[in-house]
Order: sequence, then structure tokens, then C-alpha cells
Amino acid sequence: MTKKQIKKGDDRYTIVGNDAELSEDADALAMDTVRIPENPKHISLQYSDAYIIIGKDDREKADPRTVPYNAICYLAIRSESGEYHKGTGFFISKRCVIAAGHCVYLKDSGWARSITVIPGADGSSRPYGSAVARRFRSVKGWVDKRDYNFDHGAILLDDESLFNKVRNAFPFNDGVGEKSIEVSGYPFDKDSTQWKCKAEILRRSKYRLFYDGDTLRGNSGSPVFTKSGVVIGVHNIGENPNYAVRVTEDVRKVWEAWAETT
Repeated sequence: MTKKQIKKGDDRYTIVGNDAELSEDADALAMDTVRIPENPKHISLQYSDAYIIIGKDDREKADPRTVPYNAICYLAIRSESGEYHKGTGFFISKRCVIAAGHCVYLKDSGWARSITVIPGADGSSRPYGSAVARRFRSVKGWVDKRDYNFDHGAILLDDESLFNKVRNAFPFNDGVGEKSIEVSGYPFDKDSTQWKCKAEILRRSKYRLFYDGDTLRGNSGSPVFTKSGVVIGVHNIGENPNYAVRVTEDVRKVWEAWAETT
């Protein structure tokens, strides 16, 4: 596995992995986040593309103090220009939180300046506290080419203090043969509370999972996991159907490398 430093002498930003192949979708997709002010109270803008609810809204509120939902994090993302966005991430190790690539390397403005990680957020409640991260990882397919087949990344925490309060992280693998899944995260319309939905995998491609389910802006980076709590994908875009980057063997190796980074 190769890697290169983005800035000479600066190890905050590292990209690894394989070059992107031709994207499966011809049209670029908008970043699945919505701006929020610094407080951070949501701006619930009612754009025509803001809601990607498939049929009846089947989302249910998750209890963020229980397993596995306490390992899922609200992300308050600050860009280099000072704009704020939101997203979702999840622990895979004591110091590594996986997210969508476009949460750590923003589609239009590059690497995030900082991301505040809030596991188990429940409105204004932060039952496990929070941590501000400034070290991020992604892969060349996303950073160099904005290819949504490779839209995944990682947030590296400075220490284990946040995990020591959560004491939970997701295992991950390809999940071949799995059909029933769950997606849980922080959609923009639910005031920083965590919501989950059950879904069925409709098809798999080389890099992605496609599934029905109800997700909105802010769900980017949500874990796509099985009944046994194993992550098999990271949610990217809420369309009809939704899709996630699959935890292929290559992705698994990259995540394992990120999880071991200190």
C-alpha cells in the first residue's frame, strides 16, 4: 500500500490506496452535507433535493447511549474558509472514526480545517463529551478524482480519551450474502439527534452497495451495518436507491491501517 504526503513536512493529511477507475455514475453528485451555523443549530433549508425519503418515512429515533449507536458520532465540520457543515462518523478503533470522504475532504474546498466529533449526541446533550480533530485520511480515488466509488475517509483523534468513555467500536467486513441492513446517523432535519432506518440491499457493484431506506443530508458517513452489528459499508448519498462504499478487501486493509495510526 502506497501513501504520499499532501504537504511537505505536514502529516495531518495522508492519502492512500488505489487510483480511481472510471466512475459508475457519469454525473457528479452534490456533497451530502448541509451548512450549519457555529452554535450549531441546524438550518433546515427546504430545497427540492433535500429530502430523499423513499415512500413512507420509516425512520426511528435511536438511543445513542446503547450499543451500537453510542459508537456513532455527530460531526461538526469546519472548512478552511470557515464554513460549517455536518455529517456522521463511527468508531472502528480507539482513535479512528470512519466517515464519508467528502466529510474530511470537502468536494469544493479541500481538507477540513477541523472536525468536532461528538459520539452519541442527543440534541444538546453530549453524554460522552467531544473532541476536536485536525488529522484526516482519505484515498486517492476521492482526493484526486472526486470519484464516489472511493468516497470514504477517516478522522484520527489525538488520544483515546473519547473512546474510553464510549468503549465501543464497530467491526467491519464485506458482508457478502447479507441482505438486511440498518443505517443510523444524524440527518439535518432532526436537531442533532440520531435516527435509524432498516433497509434491504438491492444490488452490489464492485465498489458500492445500493439499498432502499430513508436518509437525508447529514447522514453522510453513517455506518451501514448488519443485524449482528458488523459494518459492511459507509453511507454516501441518499437517492433512490441510496448507496454506500462497500467494505471490500481493499477498503478493509486501508481501514485497518488507519485504525493502527497514532
